[in-house]
Formats: sequence, structure tokens, C-alpha cells
Amino acid sequence: MTDQEKKSLEHLELRSEEVEEILSNPPSWMTRWGITVIFFVILLVIGASCIVSYPDIITSKIMVTTEIPVEKIEAKSNGRIVKFLIEDQQQVTHGQILAVIENTANFAHVLKLKSIIDTLHADYDNFKFPIIKTEYLSLGELEQDYALFEKSYSDYVLNKNLRPYAIESLSGKQTLSELNSRVRVLEVQRDLEKREIEVRKKDFERSRILYDKGVISKVEYENKELEFLQARRNYENTKINMSQIQESKNNTQKGIQGSRITKIQNETKFLKDVISSYKQLKRSIKQWEQNYLLVASIDGKVSFQKFWGENQFVSAGDDVLTILPSQSSLVGKIITTAINTGKIEPDQNVLIKLENYPYQEFGMVEGKVISMSLSPDSDGNYYIEVDIPQNLETTYGKNLAFNREMRGTAGIVTEDLKIIERVFYQFRNIFKYN
Repeated sequence: MTDQEKKSLEHLELRSEEVEEILSNPPSWMTRWGITVIFFVILLVIGASCIVSYPDIITSKIMVTTEIPVEKIEAKSNGRIVKFLIEDQQQVTHGQILAVIENTANFAHVLKLKSIIDTLHADYDNFKFPIIKTEYLSLGELEQDYALFEKSYSDYVLNKNLRPYAIESLSGKQTLSELNSRVRVLEVQRDLEKREIEVRKKDFERSRILYDKGVISKVEYENKELEFLQARRNYENTKINMSQIQESKNNTQKGIQGSRITKIQNETKFLKDVISSYKQLKRSIKQWEQNYLLVASIDGKVSFQKFWGENQFVSAGDDVLTILPSQSSLVGKIITTAINTGKIEPDQNVLIKLENYPYQEFGMVEGKVISMSLSPDSDGNYYIEVDIPQNLETTYGKNLAFNREMRGTAGIVTEDLKIIERVFYQFRNIFKYN
């Protein structure tokens, strides 16, 4: 080892002894203040853990919509959109026609027929229809059902107005009246002939006594007998005539009754046919409306689902329009799996982050759990309904504009715990259940 290396080693050992002396004897103020700072830091952490909340949250997807669901109007058949009867963002009412899809019927003519049927009071005891107003309508695929109704109605009206069985019934009644008159005449004649028989019989008996005594001749006696027999024959003929007339009366009455029955049967048949064809026509019009008309079933504001225009082709099942209800409260609908759903109860807070509005900028919407389904569906999911502020006020004090159906993420606060509680959570459960 050289002299230079020995000097360096001695200098290093000297420096190390100085450092060791300093470290082994730290200043008392440093020890005192260091312990104080650490103590206050520990107190600060414990205090913050007792104040700051760290809630237990179940996260799931949510859809914010109206209590009356937003109506989505889809096309029921393929074809071009012939005409839009509304504009985007227009207020519409229940039953209003929004658009027409191409079909073989004249749209205005079908609506005219429908308006007549809708305003018609169907009195099935005295059915009336203004057929003259609908004779020249172009109804396309409804023509067959309309033609059937028109024929049934014409048959019904002709049978009602011409009354084909009225003349037959009247003729039968007149015949019956004449027969009754003849019967009355024959009854009088029969009574007279019966009296004549009695008289002829007495005369014949007197003649027989005289003949036996020889007072009168045999010729005179036989003439008296012949007169008596003639009277009896006349009486029997009258009875036969009365019997024949009675049979004619019975046949006439049967004819009148048969005519009455046939009349009722025909009237019932024609009325039944016209009512049946009328109902079938109404059903066909209803089916035509469902196939080719887009109609609002609620009051609200209409919106186009896509950039639709007239003469544009649509396929069955395409969503063409949506209607946002005019007056309906907002609700949130959550579909979640069964995990942790046992913690969910009514009135629990729900923190909602909407996809339309970034929560970092607009804040979150606070809602409350209203109810949860008692049992899961076939996929094991539960349905939760959430009460939503009607003005969609956020935690930043901003009011959001509701637009149709808004999707987002919901956090259901099942238990609002402090940090200190979470640290000692297991210990708390031990004390709680023992």
C-alpha cells in the first residue's frame, strides 16, 4: 500500500466516525416534533375515515323513460311512404293519422267509408246504411268485402220494402174471412134442414098411420117417405159442405202461419247476413288501417326515427316514428342480475350517469328505488323501477332536457358506510351476530 492510499483511508475513517457520532446523538427537538407530527397525522387519518363515506354500490344499466312508454310506430307492411300527414317534432293526438303506406285503395275513399261507419249507429232491429254515398268508392283490397256487404244490404232492403209475403198473407186472410162467412150461412141452413127433417118425420109418421088404416094410397105414403128422405139427404150434404169448408179453413190458416214463419225466417236471415257482412267490412277496414296507416295511439310529440321522406321504401318492422307522451312522469327502469339484489330496498338512493350528458361536466341525477320484482324472469334478471326528478336536476344543480329514452349507468346505494366502518366491517358482523 502506498503512502497516498494510507492517507485516504485514514481520512475516510475519520469522516465515518464523525457521521456516526451525529447519528447516534440526534437533536432532542427533532425527536420531540417528529413524534408529534406522526401522532397528528394518525389522528387526521382516523378522523377523516370517520367522516368520509364510502358507500356500498350495486352498478347496473338504466333506461330513463316516461311512465307511459314512448310509442314506437313501425311499418306493418312493405311499400313506399305515399304521404306524411305530420312534420317532425309536431304535437299529435290519439288516433291521428301520421303517414300512409302505398296500397291498392284510394286513401281518401277508405277514410270516407270509415267515417260513415264510425258515425253510424247500428240499430240491428232496423238497420240502415247510406249505401248511395259509398257506391263509387275505390277501395282496392276492400272491394270484395264491400261488395258482399252491398249485396247483403240490398237483399235486406228489398225484402223489407217489397214485403213479398204480405200479399200471400193478405190473400189467405181474405179467403179465411170468406170461408167463415160460408160456414155461418151453412150453419143457418143446417139448422133449418134439421127442423125440416123433424117436420117431415112427423108428417111421414102420420101418413104411415093413415096408410095402415087405408085412408091414403100407397103412392101418397111413398111420396111422404121420399120427402122425408130428401130432407135427411139435404141435411147430410150440408154437414159435408161444412166439413169441407172447415178443412179449407185449416189449410188456409196453415198457409197464413207458414207464410208468417217464412217471412220471419227470411227477415232474420237477411238481417243476419247484412250484420255479418257489415262487421266483416269493419274488421277489414281495421286490418287495412293497421297494414297501411301509421296512427298515433297516445298524445305527444312525434319524431322521425330516420331521415324518412315521401316515396321512400319501408320494410315491415322498420321503426318509422316515435311519440313522446305529452304528460307523463319520468321513471328509471333497471334490469340487473341476482347478484347482491338482496340488499336492494325501496327508498334507497340511486346515482345515475346519463350517456347523453357526461357526468364530469353535468353531474349525476339522483333517484330513489320505488320497487323491485319479487321473482326473476326466465334469464334470472330482476326489474327495478326508480323514481326520477321530473326536471332531471343533477348534483351540479343543472336541469337536463329529456329526449325520448335516455340510457346510462345507475349505482344503487345499498349501504352508506364510513371508511372506518369498512375497516372494522368484519368485527362489526362478529359483534352483530354473536
